[in-house]
Amino acid sequence: PLCRPALAAQEETLGPDHEETLYTAGQLVVLLRKARKLDEAEPLCWRMLNANERTLGPNHPQTIVLINNLAVLLRDLNKLEQAEDLSRRAVEAYETTLGATHPDTIRAVSNLAMVLTQRGKLAEAEPLLRRAMDSCTQKV
Repeated sequence: PLCRPALAAQEETLGPDHEETLYTAGQLVVLLRKARKLDEAEPLCWRMLNANERTLGPNHPQTIVLINNLAVLLRDLNKLEQAEDLSRRAVEAYETTLGATHPDTIRAVSNLAMVLTQRGKLAEAEPLLRRAMDSCTQKV
């Protein structure tokens, strides 16, 4: 309950793209997700992503995390086409910045595979799932 007034105050005093405002927005998203209020969390996530892309750039680690998190949220909302697009962006960005075998990349690959599975694109999902599984077994 306190996050919404704090967010409104920060937007007014610091601006919508300020680091502290975005942090508070992120905390509100966490609370909304836990409360299963995904429809309320989605526009806030889009706003955070757009702000991060403007201020930090599309390949900044924080931006990539937001892309991946929004993709998962959209998958949970059954907005699978948008989830697939963002999942692909996350995989590509992680591969470019962290490499193909980094745990964050593999997590994004797994998320993309899940979206593809839900969309019935099983032939495309299978090699991604194998890649994720192979990576996990190599680490153990």
